[in-house]
Amino acid sequence: MDNISKTIQTIEKMLEHHAIKTSLTSLTVHSFRRFEPETTIDFLFPLTVLVGKNGSGKTTIMKMIQTLVNCSSPEEIFFETAIDDGGMENASFSYHFFESEVDCKHVGVNKWNIQGQIPRTLKIIYLNPKTLIGAFEKSFLYDDIGKNPKQAKKVDYVIRQSRKVLQNKQKESGKKKERLLSAETVKLVNEVLQLNLEEVRVIEHKYFSGTWATNVIFSDGIAYSEYNAGSGEFLVALMLDKISRLPENALLLLDEPEVSLHPGAQKRFMQCLLTIIKKKKLQVIMTTHSASIVENLPAKAIVCLRRFDDQIIAEGNLNYQYAFTEIEEGITKKHIIVEDLMAKRILDGIIIAESLGEHIQVDYFPGGADNLKVHTIFTYAKTHITNRFIIFDGDQKPTTEIPDFSEVLEKDKTLIYYKDVLREVVGVKADSIAWGMDANSKSGRKNEDQEKTLLVEYLEFFRDNVRFLPKLIPEDLIFNSDKLQAICGDLPPVDSIDDSKAKLKAVADSTGYDFGNLISILTTSFIKTKNEDYQYILALLKSIIER
Repeated sequence: MDNISKTIQTIEKMLEHHAIKTSLTSLTVHSFRRFEPETTIDFLFPLTVLVGKNGSGKTTIMKMIQTLVNCSSPEEIFFETAIDDGGMENASFSYHFFESEVDCKHVGVNKWNIQGQIPRTLKIIYLNPKTLIGAFEKSFLYDDIGKNPKQAKKVDYVIRQSRKVLQNKQKESGKKKERLLSAETVKLVNEVLQLNLEEVRVIEHKYFSGTWATNVIFSDGIAYSEYNAGSGEFLVALMLDKISRLPENALLLLDEPEVSLHPGAQKRFMQCLLTIIKKKKLQVIMTTHSASIVENLPAKAIVCLRRFDDQIIAEGNLNYQYAFTEIEEGITKKHIIVEDLMAKRILDGIIIAESLGEHIQVDYFPGGADNLKVHTIFTYAKTHITNRFIIFDGDQKPTTEIPDFSEVLEKDKTLIYYKDVLREVVGVKADSIAWGMDANSKSGRKNEDQEKTLLVEYLEFFRDNVRFLPKLIPEDLIFNSDKLQAICGDLPPVDSIDDSKAKLKAVADSTGYDFGNLISILTTSFIKTKNEDYQYILALLKSIIER
């Protein structure tokens, strides 16, 4: 199965070429309880993950979208009772679809005015894993089989009734619906759970107290029901079965799918979900509290809901590290972000050679140095994430250093001064960064003190957490004429070429050697020789670990 990054790249290309689309393009909350007026959530990617603490409004947003299921009315979800009026006064929100709009406005007790129409071809499904329960568990907890029955009586009841499930040989009847999961879906279940199941059978029936219940029969050579399996097995099988059977271009609402899954299984579930999104061209909107679900998703797939000045605000297009901070997820392992894959290959080689993998991890963020400077560093600085580090290629190293601002006279600490330092040292203009001042401001004016604070935080993070490779580009580190000659024999004249990467391409083109193989051999040689550049990078890595 492809990894998450490759699947996301494929989906992004499909989105760019209109092979997949977000049918629900945005939701605007004009007025609703504690939401900031005119809060808009844009659905920019086929998968949108709503992240936030308890009470941040995730469930409310999902309920708003849930009213679209089966063309329900808002009063069926946001109903008012004598006990709870629901806080519906002046409530109003709008859905924006690819080619239409629907407006919902509260006009009286359990009365809403709805204008517009949901696209008729759009299939919308709501799936909440917390509501999925196996037939035996359901019977033990909820079925009425007598006054205060003992456990032995409950067990005897399900034993007797379960025989009827098997006695009914029909696959489809008024009391029973039975199906086998497809081989492809079983493969996905095995992928998530790391099992070797041969078959998974779902049986929905009404033999326990006359209400519908679900048994799942797993087979890996031995057949066993969901009651003798882990809750994670039951939930994964049902979720993937339901999702895999969705029609193409459907909209799926998925509420906290991480329930009963350990972090590794959560990551594999996300890979499977993205694979199904790609295949079926689905749009999925989901909520989560899990860092494992959010990790490695693109910024446009993440919406963070949080309280600010006693209001709920929504911030979209955020790096997943920001979401980690919002849900108070501990981040302990040091992470290094690099601007190209060659730098990652070299750093990974040194980390493996020196057995540093438990302490440090290298991630490649596409988009180059400018993208890291404009987006990534700003996010880390603003959210005070101190265990993230950037290592740029040597060609990004500034000629001057960021000063110690405590030694700068107060009268000189103007906004223009900090912007000049940013431009001269970092190499970007302040206007190129979306600083996000006064997210809740009613005035519309920028707060100069806040802008200065954000600039200082950025510059101090750059000074403390940004490092540089000892050569202009990573290929300069591994280029070795003697090694190349030993591999390829006579080399073409390359001395006039300044760029080591271009030199290596010229050698590969001239000799017929595969460029990738040459890179791999030279990288291995660099790691083994442990020269001055190797020692420099090793010292840099150790200094990061010790921070």
